[in-house]
Amino acid sequence: MAHAPSTSYRLKKFLRRNRLHVGAALALVIVVAAAIILSVWNQHQVRIAKAQGMRQAKILSEARRLVTEANFTEALQILRPILESEDVGFEARVLFSRIIGGDHKHQESAEIQAVMNKHYLERVSYYTKKIQTDPADPNNNLQRAQQYHYLNEKAKVRADMDEYRAILNPPKGTAAYDDRLRSLVTQDIHSEILFGAPENLGPTVNSAYLDGIADMSSDGLELYFESDRLGGLGETDIWVTKRRTMADLWEPAVNLGTLVNDSQSDFGPCIFRDGLALYFSSNRSGGSGGADIYIATRITIEGPWEEPVNLGPIVNSSAWDQSPSITADGLSLFFGSNREKAGTVYSKLCYIYVTTRATKDDPWSEPVRLGQAVNPGLAYDSDYPSISDDGLSLYFRRLYTSEQLYSGERGLWVATRTSVSDSWSKTVYLGLRGASPRFSADGSFMTYTSRAYGGYGNADLFQVPVISMTSKATFDGQADSLKGSKQNDNGREVVPKQD
Repeated sequence: MAHAPSTSYRLKKFLRRNRLHVGAALALVIVVAAAIILSVWNQHQVRIAKAQGMRQAKILSEARRLVTEANFTEALQILRPILESEDVGFEARVLFSRIIGGDHKHQESAEIQAVMNKHYLERVSYYTKKIQTDPADPNNNLQRAQQYHYLNEKAKVRADMDEYRAILNPPKGTAAYDDRLRSLVTQDIHSEILFGAPENLGPTVNSAYLDGIADMSSDGLELYFESDRLGGLGETDIWVTKRRTMADLWEPAVNLGTLVNDSQSDFGPCIFRDGLALYFSSNRSGGSGGADIYIATRITIEGPWEEPVNLGPIVNSSAWDQSPSITADGLSLFFGSNREKAGTVYSKLCYIYVTTRATKDDPWSEPVRLGQAVNPGLAYDSDYPSISDDGLSLYFRRLYTSEQLYSGERGLWVATRTSVSDSWSKTVYLGLRGASPRFSADGSFMTYTSRAYGGYGNADLFQVPVISMTSKATFDGQADSLKGSKQNDNGREVVPKQD
C-alpha cells in the first residue's frame, strides 16, 4: 500500500506551483513589517525629540530666570549646549547675545564663537532685507548696527548709525529737513524749546538691560550713566563711555570699578563741570537711609577716582535721596527725595529739593523743597532734576498717579525763573517721555533716558537735537513763510497751524 505524501513534500510542491504568489506575499509581509517597525521607530524618535525639546525649553526658561536675577555666568553656562537646538536655538542665541552684548573681551570657545557669528550674520541679512523693503524705517538701521557691533565691524556700525540719524533728523538745507520743520510749526507746541526726533545712542553705549540716568562732561566727550548690565559689581553700577571728538561714535562703556561702585546699587551720576567731582546716589551700607548722595573726586581728569564720601545727615535723610544735579558754580545741589512722603500711600513718589552753600569749602545747608510750580502735591512724582548752567531752567521728570491725566504730562518738564534768587514759576511740558534730561554745553542737543522710543533694552539712552530755544512766538514768526504756503517743495499739502 502506497504511503501518503509527507507534509514537507506537499509544502514544497505547493511552493513550486505558487512561487510567484508566495514571493509576493512574503514581500508584502516584509514591507508591512518594515513599515510598522519604521513607524514605531519614527514615533519613538518623535517622542525623544519632543522630550528633548521640552527639556531644552525648560533650560531656556531657567536661563531667562537667571538673567532676571543677574546670574549671567550660570545663564551662559546652561545656554551653550542648546545654541544649535532646532527647537529653541534661535531664542537661545538671542538671549546669549543679549547677555554678552558687544563685550569683545568676553572669551568663548572657537566653536561657540562660530555659532554666534553665524547668528549675527543671519540677523544682518534679515535687517538688510527689511532696510531694502522699507528704507524710511530708521529702526532697521539701529538694529543692524547692533549686529555689526557684535561682529566688531566698527565702520559698518558708524555707517548704520549715521543713516539712522539722517532718517530721524535730516540735515539742514534738505527737503526732508524742511518737511520736519513744517511738521513742528503746524503742531500745537507747548514748549518754548523745539526738539528734533529722539536718537538712540547706539549699541556701543546701550545694552539689552537698563541703561538709565546719565550726565555728560562739559566738553561732551564723557558720558556717565547707570546700568545693570553684565560685568557690574552690584545691582546697578555707574559706567562711562568716551569719544575722541564730538563727531566720533561713543566707545564701549567701561565700569568705574570698585573705587566708585559697590556691591549694592550705585546710580544717578552727575559730573561736575571741571570733571573732577562725581555726585551720585547709592544704597550701600553706612548711609543714613534707603539711598544717600555721595561724592567721588579725582585730582586730574586722567587720574583714578578716590573713595566716595557721603554728603552727610544734613543733606541725606532716613528715606530715599537720589539723582543729584549741581549748578555750574558748585553752590546749589538739586535732588529728588521721598522723605516727606515716606509712610504715606505715595511713599514711592518724590519731591525735588535744593541744598546750598556759600562757598565750595562750606557745608551744605538743610535741603528745601521747591515750590508748587515744581512739586504740585503728594500725588505727583517730581524727580530726576537737571539744572541749567545759568541756573534759570530746571529740567525734570514729572509723573502723576491718576491715569485720567492725559499722557502728555507723564514726561519731561522745565521750570524757569528770572534770576537765581527768584522762585520757580512757569513750568512747561517738553513733549518728550523719559528721565534725567541733560543739555550739552553748547545747547545743541539734550541727552536723556527713556523706555518710550524703542531700542535695545529695558531703557536706553537717547539724544535729541535742539532745533530752536527761542520763544514759541518768535519761532512761529520765523516760520511764517513755511506755515503760509499750502504746499511744500515736494507738492505735499501743509495744514497751517490753528491758533
